[in-house]
This record gives sequence, structure tokens and C-alpha cells, in this order.
Amino acid sequence: MSYFDQLPKIDRDCITAIVEDALARGFTVSVYDGEGFALKRSADKAAILAALCSTDEDKLVFRQPGEPNAFGWAYLVYGNEPGVVVSDYTTDERTESIVARSNAMAMAFDD
Repeated sequence: MSYFDQLPKIDRDCITAIVEDALARGFTVSVYDGEGFALKRSADKAAILAALCSTDEDKLVFRQPGEPNAFGWAYLVYGNEPGVVVSDYTTDERTESIVARSNAMAMAFDD
């Protein structure tokens, strides 16, 4: 069992929503664990989720295939109170569309 599986359900749901929504828009996701990239430019949901939680924080980096540079990221910090796993993200239009569902889930969460 990975540490991801041990996160509170709301945190798993919020993270999964971000990954699903990025992939649904045709973007790739890289996982930066604070020390290096655990996974680069993936469109594989299972691989992305499996690459998470090797450290206390991860940054999901979003890219449009064919573009050389990332356009945004979402910063995840584990161990906060449930529903507070997304610590920060870039405020460009594409990233905000990716995190919108996750934000709504977190705001609606009532433990």
C-alpha cells in the first residue's frame, strides 16, 4: 500500500480530480517531489498517482504537448488537515481550469 492510499479520502479525491482534469484537457503531468522529477510528462493517470507521496510534498507540473515549457503547477503538501492538500497553484487560465473541481470539493468538505 502506498502512502497515497493512506491519505484522507478527501485529499485523494482532490488530487485525483486534478490529475483527471489535466489529462481530460490533453495536458501531460510531471511529478516533482522536491528533490527531482519522479515522473516526467505523463498522460497515464495510474503512473502519476503512483509517483506521488514519496516525500511530504509534490508539485504537479502541467504541460501542453508540443510546447517546450510548462504553463503551470499545483503544489501538494501532505499531512495538513483533511481537505487542505492543495497548498498553492499558478493562477493562469489553464491551471485554474484544472484545479477548479478539486477546489470545489475541498470547499464543500465538512469533516
